[in-house]
Amino acid sequence: MDFNLVKDITSSEAFLLLKKDSDSKLVDVRTEKEIFSVGFPDLDSIGKTVNFIEWNQSFFSNSSKSFLDKFREKFGIDTKGNVLFICKSGIRSNFAALTVEESYNSGNDVIRLFNIVDGFEGNTASQEMHNKKNGWKFLGLPWKKPE
Repeated sequence: MDFNLVKDITSSEAFLLLKKDSDSKLVDVRTEKEIFSVGFPDLDSIGKTVNFIEWNQSFFSNSSKSFLDKFREKFGIDTKGNVLFICKSGIRSNFAALTVEESYNSGNDVIRLFNIVDGFEGNTASQEMHNKKNGWKFLGLPWKKPE
């Protein structure tokens, strides 16, 4: 039995899931500076918006608690459905997803958490992604820059 609530998926798989599942949500955990410089996923074509909750990596702050407080403030304590997390390359989004996972009981069947392993700009560190074009933006999935 698999008690890990966080599943790894690619950006292409994520877009299809967001498109087909009306209860799915996308959380972008990158900094405001990153978003303004390289853009963010555009979900307008599927009638959704991106939720921005920055993952703070400071060693001197309580990153997990701060992120979880912002997550609960945005979605409530009883959020349901699929929640997909994205960052630049799938690292910070994994930490964010694991933080949310820890706040729910193992085996919870009302929320499913996904880490987008190739991120917005691509992941070249991953062995299975190495030398492959990957990442939301570089695969040509819908994106835009803030105005």
